[in-house]
Formats: sequence, C-alpha cells, structure tokens
Amino acid sequence: MNIDVFRIKKDVSAVQMYHFSVSSLSTGTVTYADLDISGKILNDGAILEVTGQILGEARFVCGRCLEPYLAKVEIPFQANFKEGLPESDQEADMSWFQGDSIDIAETVRESLILAEPFKQVCRQECRGLCPICGKNLNMEICTCTTETINPKFAVLQKLLEPKNPTQS
Repeated sequence: MNIDVFRIKKDVSAVQMYHFSVSSLSTGTVTYADLDISGKILNDGAILEVTGQILGEARFVCGRCLEPYLAKVEIPFQANFKEGLPESDQEADMSWFQGDSIDIAETVRESLILAEPFKQVCRQECRGLCPICGKNLNMEICTCTTETINPKFAVLQKLLEPKNPTQS
C-alpha cells in the first residue's frame, strides 16, 4: 500500500487523497475481505499526517460456540510520517519513510489488530457449547447435567444428607 508523496512533500499545507481496495488481508487471528481503504495526507511542514478509514468484512470465530461469522468493520486510523531515519529512541514510535513514497500497510494492519474485539461473540444471546458433551447449544438442546460440586466442598455435602436415626 505505497502512496506516492513526491508532490505533496514539497508543498506545505498540501492535501492528497488516496484509495486502495484489498480483496483479502489476515492479521494472524482474523481474516478480512473486500477492504476499502481511503483517506488523505496532509503536509504540515515537519510531518505528513495520514488519516483514513478502513471499510470491509471480518471473518471471526465465536469464542462461545466456535462457529465462524462475518461482521462489517469500519475502522478509522491516523499516523504521522517523517522523512529520514530516527535519530533517537524517542523518535522510534513515529513512522518514517525514505524516498518519494510511504507504505501504510503496517499502519493499516496495526489499526485492524487494535480494533479486534477482545471476546469475539457471534451474537449476544449465543449459548455456546455444552461443557459436558460439546454440543452447540444454539443448534440443539442437550440433556447433560452441569451441576458439579467442587471437591473442596464435598465434605460439606455430607452435612446436608439426612441423619440415619439408627446410628448414634
């Protein structure tokens, strides 16, 4: 995703628009499809400020029922690019470029990763999987009993049992 900045880097306050279409992109955990990446670059003199928006679809796997599902994504992003190389560790968190083009691929990838939900759920009312038999509870009802007693409290269970009157 290289953008030619030959003209804009010479003209302070200049604005340049850009647009990319990406058919598929993976962040390692999520696959994105039909991405539209568009935005603008502003030369403010010292840096090139890149702003944009990512529109498309993400293919997630539900954290409860393990079924794949699609979700629309709309993610804004922003990055500052400076020409040259970093001179100190304090400048390392800025994006740098050399020559007449900047590559926003890493900025887009980072934005996608940061926007991923911590817990991916296909829908709020997803019932997940049965912890005993593994059936998808959204598809079918199982007859498993999920009542288990913590072994640490098994001794207390004896207190709830009725006492036998013949024993003393």
